[in-house]
Amino acid sequence: MMISLPKKTKALIIFFLFFWNFASKANPIDSALIKSQYYLDHSKLDSAELSLNYLNEKLDIDKASKELCQFYRIKADLYFKREDFSNQLNFKKLALEIAEKLKDKSLQADIYIDLASYYETILEIKNSIPYLLKAQEIYTELNIKDRLALVYSKLGLLHYEEDNFNQALTYFFGSFVIFNEIRDEKPEYAYWVQNNLLNIGLCHQQLFNPRKALAYFKIALAFCQNAKFEQERPIGVISTNIGAIYGELKQYKIAYEYLNKGLAVCLKPEKNELYHGVQTIIFIATLKSIEGESTESTNLFKRSKFLIDSLHFGDLNEYWLVQLSKHYARQKKFEDAYVTKLLHLQFKDSVNKVTGRNTLSRQMLIYKLGQEKAENDLLIEQSKNSNLITIGISGLVIFLIITQIIAIYFYRKIKNNNARLQEMNKQIMQQKFSLEALNHQLLQANDNKTYLIKTIAHDLRTPIGNLVSLQSLLDEYIQKSPESEEYQKLISSSCFMAMHIIEDILDQSVIEKGILTLSMENILINPIINDTINLLRFRFEPKQIQVVTLLEEEIRISIDGERIKRVIINILMNAIKFSPRKSVIHIKLFQKQDKCLLSISDQGIGMTKDVINKLFDKHQKIGRVGLEKEKSFGIGLTISQSIIEAHGGKIFVESQPNYGSTFYIELPLYNSEA
Repeated sequence: MMISLPKKTKALIIFFLFFWNFASKANPIDSALIKSQYYLDHSKLDSAELSLNYLNEKLDIDKASKELCQFYRIKADLYFKREDFSNQLNFKKLALEIAEKLKDKSLQADIYIDLASYYETILEIKNSIPYLLKAQEIYTELNIKDRLALVYSKLGLLHYEEDNFNQALTYFFGSFVIFNEIRDEKPEYAYWVQNNLLNIGLCHQQLFNPRKALAYFKIALAFCQNAKFEQERPIGVISTNIGAIYGELKQYKIAYEYLNKGLAVCLKPEKNELYHGVQTIIFIATLKSIEGESTESTNLFKRSKFLIDSLHFGDLNEYWLVQLSKHYARQKKFEDAYVTKLLHLQFKDSVNKVTGRNTLSRQMLIYKLGQEKAENDLLIEQSKNSNLITIGISGLVIFLIITQIIAIYFYRKIKNNNARLQEMNKQIMQQKFSLEALNHQLLQANDNKTYLIKTIAHDLRTPIGNLVSLQSLLDEYIQKSPESEEYQKLISSSCFMAMHIIEDILDQSVIEKGILTLSMENILINPIINDTINLLRFRFEPKQIQVVTLLEEEIRISIDGERIKRVIINILMNAIKFSPRKSVIHIKLFQKQDKCLLSISDQGIGMTKDVINKLFDKHQKIGRVGLEKEKSFGIGLTISQSIIEAHGGKIFVESQPNYGSTFYIELPLYNSEA
């Protein structure tokens, strides 16, 4: 008799057989790793352990490999599922050691995220964030956009849990910008776009900005309705959040429409949002109570309590008791309100006791381990002392035999010499320790300064990137007008200036470390000059400054185009800053033997010899104010000199007070025979 199976069941069986057939033909170690991960993902812990034991016999633990690293990561996940957090941490650190030996930065960053998740699980957020920042630095360096966006999202969630809503907002914005940029590459990126929009709205809600929160929730909802992913679950959650905002704004009719629409989705078990659904029922009950619909409100409170008990959502009891107590107070049932409040206090007290017992157990364990360590240290110290005593007695016997012969003659001399040597050794050791401590402080200060500069620069990039993304959103949603176009030009110019300063700061940090790297290309320099002039039109046009160019036929040289452009920007911005209105700036480009010579001349206030001598000295701060009170950043020309010298060229200036200045940039020509 044949058994008829559903089509979906047949398909799953065929896929499963194909999967194991493929795994059996693969490398035995790879196959065992796949099986271990499969068992772990399906909570078959004993089977996963057997597979890992097989790997333990086959893998060479003395040889770093990706397979060994993956073995340690799976082992750590197994201990996590068995709530053995100590062994989980040990194997995560072993995996990190292997990744460091392999010099695989991407793998190191992935394990940093594992370690961050570990500390988040045990509620040590302060230890979790540094690992995420390390992963962020690597993904930024390797330009792995999707992983960087994921790190930003995790950092946002950690800061949100710590009630640092402004900081969380910044990270959610950064994650949104990246995922929005790459959302067409994979469907799941579109899911993260709406997720970040929702989290941004939640941050504004916590910061008491309901209007902003509502705007972001609605943008997220509109995005979900057209996105290519499973829409029902996020639409349900977002709808309940929109309803909650309207409830806070006392627009109850609209609130109920959104709340009931979202609740219908959240109460479907397959959507995994039952917890959120129960919260929503309690919130609707509260709104009904505020409106005076006591019967319906009471029924909703009873329904939510039944779901809390049947679904084992015990941590929702506190929220339920608080809202129920307020409900009774609104009905003037003060005795019921009082009893409910007492139950709430008893619930909080029991939770605190459990937390206290857990804390006390942990403290007792730490004390016991510390006591055992102290006893072991004492035994070791006693053993050392015993050996020292034995050696000392033997030495003393030998010394007495020798000193019996020459003690009278050399006693005072040896004593004095020993005293002087001990004093000198003591002074030398003190000086050594002082110098080592000072050197360590200097290195630490320098590292802290470099880290601070890089952190500030990278953090500045995120809000500026947000401005650029929001400007593109404005292009889609606002009506064009001369005024709006003027504002958009102002936004673009501000972003350009900010990014220019950031790039100067980053270059300054790498120049100080001596690790400036150029991306050399064989390109024409003429278009770079013309592009730079166009970029700075927003600076010289308001002052009615005319830029006159005299460029020889197109000259091809080997340069880092972006950095040379920034050098020209620095010089031109100085020329504009110190030039009067309606003046002229001359730019000339010509070939001189085997060199390319670029000159930029202005009709500005010029410089004294003392200023010229300090101009390219990074230890001298000139920072002159422009003719129209423009501020100076003070490091642009020193960076420019480092960039030009890295190209094998040189930069110099000719100037006199009140007769303008001329900057010369000399670069070696491109050798076409090379």
